[in-house]
Amino acid sequence: MPTNQFKATQGLLNDTMRKQSGVLEKALLEAVMNGVDAGASNFDVTVESNLVTISDDGGGLSESDIKQYFEQFGKKDDDIEDKEFGKFRMGRGQIFNFGTNIWRSQDNIMVVSLDDDQVTASIPEVQDTDDPSVLDADGDVLTLDTEGLSYAWLKSDENVQGTNIEIALYETLEDVEETVNEFKNLVKYIPWLHDVSITVNDQEVYNEPSVIAETDLAYYCEGKGGFYTRTKLYNKGAYVNSFSIGPESMQIISKIDLDVTLDRTGVLDNDENWRKIKDNYERVVVDRLRQSDELDTDEQKWLINLMTEDMTYVDEFKGEPLVEDVNGDSYAVNDLTGSPISFGRKGDKVAAQAMRQSDTVVLDNTYEDPVRDFVQATQELFSSTDVKDYASVVEEDATWEMSELSVDSLSKKRRSNLEKVRSVLDDLGFSGDIKPGNSKHQDVWMDDSDTLYLDRNFLNSKKSVFATEVVFEAIRIAAYDGDTRGGTDESMSWRRNFKKYMQGDKIMADCDYPTAQQRLMNGYYD
Repeated sequence: MPTNQFKATQGLLNDTMRKQSGVLEKALLEAVMNGVDAGASNFDVTVESNLVTISDDGGGLSESDIKQYFEQFGKKDDDIEDKEFGKFRMGRGQIFNFGTNIWRSQDNIMVVSLDDDQVTASIPEVQDTDDPSVLDADGDVLTLDTEGLSYAWLKSDENVQGTNIEIALYETLEDVEETVNEFKNLVKYIPWLHDVSITVNDQEVYNEPSVIAETDLAYYCEGKGGFYTRTKLYNKGAYVNSFSIGPESMQIISKIDLDVTLDRTGVLDNDENWRKIKDNYERVVVDRLRQSDELDTDEQKWLINLMTEDMTYVDEFKGEPLVEDVNGDSYAVNDLTGSPISFGRKGDKVAAQAMRQSDTVVLDNTYEDPVRDFVQATQELFSSTDVKDYASVVEEDATWEMSELSVDSLSKKRRSNLEKVRSVLDDLGFSGDIKPGNSKHQDVWMDDSDTLYLDRNFLNSKKSVFATEVVFEAIRIAAYDGDTRGGTDESMSWRRNFKKYMQGDKIMADCDYPTAQQRLMNGYYD
C-alpha cells in the first residue's frame, strides 16, 4: 500500500457528472444500458416536453446495490466482469444532469437534483417522514434535502419491480419528436443484439441490420451514403460515433465491449479489438470490391493505396484493371510492369500521341500520387519500370508534334495574323515571345521558356474567327504563365492572371481585352 494516494474532490465529481453528458438522448441511452446490465428485458420510455420517464423490468436496486452502484461513482476492480455495458459505472450522472430525478426500485426511492438544494415533490408511497432528508411534509408533498451532491433515500410502502426513473427536466424540450428520433437511433441495434424490447412514446424500437459479413468481434452491415461516407460504430448495439476508417459506408456492430471514452463518443487508440475490427473492415471492403462489375476512380485509388501499405493484397489485384490512361483504356498492375509510366490529363492529345509514338503508358493524372507510391513500394514488380515526368514525355516522345516554324515559311495572311496577335497581347501586357509552330493537336501552347506558339493553321482563320477565338485562346494560354504542353487546368492563379489580361491590369498593359478586340475589328493593327 503506498503511503500517499491521490483523492478526488466533490467539484471533480460534479464536473464529471455534468461534462460527460452531451445531450438528453445520450443520457437515456445510458439508462437503457444500465437496465440491460441489470437483466432487464423490457424498457418503456416516455418523452414529454417537461418530463421523461424510464421503466424497466430488471432486478432493480436493493439497499446494498444502492450503496454499491447508485451512490458510488466509478467501477471497482471486479465489478464489471458480468456486465454488458458497465465499463465505468458513471452513466447515471448523465441522467442527473438534465433534471430532478426520482428513482423507484424495489422498496427504495432516491431523489436527486444537481441544480437545487431542496426538492418538493408528491411522493405518496412514503409514509415515514421522519427521515433526516425530509425537511417538510404536507400530506403527500415532501420537501427533501438535496444540497450539494447529496441525495434523498427514502423507504417506500410499495415494491417496484425493476427500476422506474422520473426526470422533471430543468429546461423544456423544444422538439420532442427530434429527441425521440435521435434516441431511437442511439439504441438502434440494442433490441436486436440483446433480445430486449424498447418502446419510446408507444413506438417499438427494432432494427434488423443487413449483415454483409460477421467475425468473432463484430457484424459488418450495409450503410447509407456514397464512397468515403463515414462508418457508424455501435458498441454492442449502442451508438458511439461515426468514423473515417475506410472508403465504404457501413454500420459496424461490435460483439464485445470496446474500450470507449468516458462520454462514449470515441474508442481509445490502444484498444486491440478495435484495431482488429478495423483490419477486418478492410478485408470486407476488399471482398465486396472484388465482386463489383466496375470500380470507380475512388475505389481504384483506395485499392492501390491498400496494396502499397499491405503487400498481401497485391496478388489478389495485380491482374485486375485498376487504372486508366489518358484515352480511358484500363490497365492492370501486370500491364504496367516493364513499361515507362507517366501521367497526363485525360483526353489530352499530346499524351495520346506520345503513347502512339512510344511504349510509354500515360495514365490519367488522377492516379499519379497512389501509383508513384505503389511503384516505389513494390520494387520487385517494378524494378524495370521508369516513372517519367510528363514534360520529358513530351520532349522525348512527341517533340515532332510541336515544332517551331520560321516566320518566312508562313503565307502572307498567316504572317499578318501573327503580327496582329503579337500587337494585341503586347497591348494587354504580355511580355513573352510569340512564334509560329506546327502541331496536329494543339492550336496554342507555351513552353518552359515562356514562348507562346500558335499553330500555322490556327493563324489561317477567317477574320471573324480570328478576332474572337484565336486571340482569346492566345490570351487564355498566355495566362498560365508556364509550360502548357502537358495540358492545362484552371487553377486559382490562372484565373487571377486571366482576369488581369481581360481587364487590362497587367504591367505595361495599354488597354483591356474588349478594347483590343474592337481595335482588331476596326483594322487598328493592320
